[in-house]
Amino acid sequence: RLYGILACNSTGTLTDAKLMNNQLPDVGGAYNEFGMYVWGRDAPYNIDNRAHFGITDVTFQDLGRVAILAHDWTELDVDQSTFTKTEADFGYAVELGSASIGSFTNNTFTEFDTRALSDNSASGGLYIENCFTNTIVDPITKDVLISGNTFNTNNYGILIGNENVNYAGNVDIN
Repeated sequence: RLYGILACNSTGTLTDAKLMNNQLPDVGGAYNEFGMYVWGRDAPYNIDNRAHFGITDVTFQDLGRVAILAHDWTELDVDQSTFTKTEADFGYAVELGSASIGSFTNNTFTEFDTRALSDNSASGGLYIENCFTNTIVDPITKDVLISGNTFNTNNYGILIGNENVNYAGNVDIN
């Protein structure tokens, strides 16, 4: 796996920065490159106390499978940031996974339009999914705010939910 920034059981902010060129070609089997991976997995983080990470005015370019991946008890807020693919490479700008929540305001998502070589799955700007929740807590409500964003030339601008029911618990995505 390739990580640009790994924030494990941490809170913080990232502002006025550029993260670029953290990807390998799909043709070589690359599928685990992440520009930034944030999660609040262990105590003290839980449904009532999330690890908050704020991102403002950051450029994310060519960062592999996912520019920002958030999981477990994370609250991710992304504002006024730019996500771009300049090379044909499968991936998502942001994957807000499992029980994580967040907000995405005034961002731009461009050129996430290359399908995966492995299974022809589509790329996209925002992927708001609920995988890996079947063993966490059941039921759960996942609150997400999406406002004022621009989506250009993506297979999906926003993809909500997941296609594999065996991985998801009883999750309401609001």
